[in-house]
Parts: sequence; structure tokens; C-alpha cells
Amino acid sequence: MTGFNPLLATISLFVGAAATLMVIFGVSIAMLAAGDLGDSPGKCRNAAFDPANISSLQFRDAVTTEELAGQFQRRWDDVATELDAGRPAIVQFDEGELTSRVTQWVEETDAPLKDVTICIYEGKAEARAHAELPYLADLPILGSLYETDVRVLGRIDLIGDHPEIMIIEMDAGDIPDWAIDPIRDDLKEIVDGRLHQYDIEHTYAVTYREGQIEIVGQP
Repeated sequence: MTGFNPLLATISLFVGAAATLMVIFGVSIAMLAAGDLGDSPGKCRNAAFDPANISSLQFRDAVTTEELAGQFQRRWDDVATELDAGRPAIVQFDEGELTSRVTQWVEETDAPLKDVTICIYEGKAEARAHAELPYLADLPILGSLYETDVRVLGRIDLIGDHPEIMIIEMDAGDIPDWAIDPIRDDLKEIVDGRLHQYDIEHTYAVTYREGQIEIVGQP
């Protein structure tokens, strides 16, 4: 059984729409807003990092494998089975499972993204990706593959009738700060509009902890 997964749908649309919007707005605002955001793909910042402690790690790994993507889907299917049977269910996903499943979605949909990384911090989630839009190469000011890194920090609301997003922070390449607000507003409108086609059939409570997201479902 493969039930509708509001978490995967929200994160996938979040990442894909953010990358597309950022690149297009980057062309019109900054001509070439390509750039990177510093953090390496597959790495999440460790909130407990202590520079005075030689054994303290600044980053933790968000490993991407087909096995983790399959594990994510199987565990969600188990949750859906329990909820459809009228029983409550609880599941936790780590950053590797989330990153692996969204990476698999990118491959399945041929989205113009690579190096997707999903990080979970206390009270919020971060999605990063490297966007590549070949069709923008036809523009005279570009002349080749257009690329930029994208980062979106936010939360997912699964309480109402449809999934919704809350954007806390976002940036991409060298796009100036003054241009971010209208992009953020457009992104929320686009993603929420797409998500409104999905009805949430059960009640979900989402909790963000360092390195892990927990979902408690009620039928």
C-alpha cells in the first residue's frame, strides 16, 4: 500500500518551486545570481558544536542511499496502514531518510536539481539544492547552463484540511536580500496553491528535533 504522504509532497514541492523561482528571479534581478551558499551537500550543521572541544563535530552527515529512500517509503506506508485502520501511529525520520527520498523524487520527476540536502533543526527544517535550468541558456546574457544554490528554512503545517508551509528564511546564490521577500511570498503562494489539491485525511502533529522529524498521526 502506498498512501498519500503530505510530508514528502510538501518538501518536494518546496524544494522544486524554490529552485525554479530563485533562478528565474535571479535572472531578472541580478543578471547572474549564480553562486553557492557555503555548506557542502549532504552536511547539516551541528547545533551542539563546541569549537573549544576538539572532539566536537561542526557538521553531521545526511547520507543519501536508495536503501534509505525505500526505508522512508516503507515506514510511511506502515503509518498510512495503521491510520486507515483507525489506529494512531507515530514515526520518526532522520535527515538521511528525508534527503534520500526527496533525491529519489528529483530523479523520478526529472526536476532540474542536484545535491539535495534536508536538515532538521529544533523547531524547523532546512531544504538545500543546486538548481540547473538548461532552458535559460537561450537567454543572451547567460549563454550556458544557468546554475545557483538554493536554501529554504521553514516549517510544514499538517493541521488543517490541506498541507501548508511557513517560510522562515530563504536565499540563493548572489540574489540580493531586498529581492528575497517578493520571492518568498510568491513561493508560498505557489506551493500552498499546489498543496491545496491534496486533502489531509488524518490528523498529524509534526515535531522538529535536532537531526530528526517526528510525526504523530491520529485517524
